Amino acid sequence: MRTGALFTVIFMLTGCIGFLDKMTPHIATSAFVKNNDICAVSIMKPGEKMVSVEIHSSDERTRFEVFPDKPRYIPAGGCLPVFSTTFNAGEKYAFYWNVVPVKGDAYLITTRFTLAADAQGNLTLAP
Repeated sequence: MRTGALFTVIFMLTGCIGFLDKMTPHIATSAFVKNNDICAVSIMKPGEKMVSVEIHSSDERTRFEVFPDKPRYIPAGGCLPVFSTTFNAGEKYAFYWNVVPVKGDAYLITTRFTLAADAQGNLTLAP
């Protein structure tokens, strides 16, 4: 009994995720190579605002771009911004674009991919 109470207090004090904590929904989008650069397809709806992006790569680089004062709207079907990210063959990447809708809660547009290079050195998405 004391052990259970102790763990409950520890979890409450450390801020561990609980069953009532709100999680930001993730919505996956597709990506493809366009002119040797990456295009992640926008699925934003009119009126929505992108306010930040989080970029991760397997070489342990993490980058945050936050722009709440100048939110962006990328029409559906357009390429989401990758902010001059340098892409290298053999690396894995994950992008998380934070979008605030007109109504409701914010959500993340996500894409993950691994890059390869063909015989000419052009980037391709690895299978």
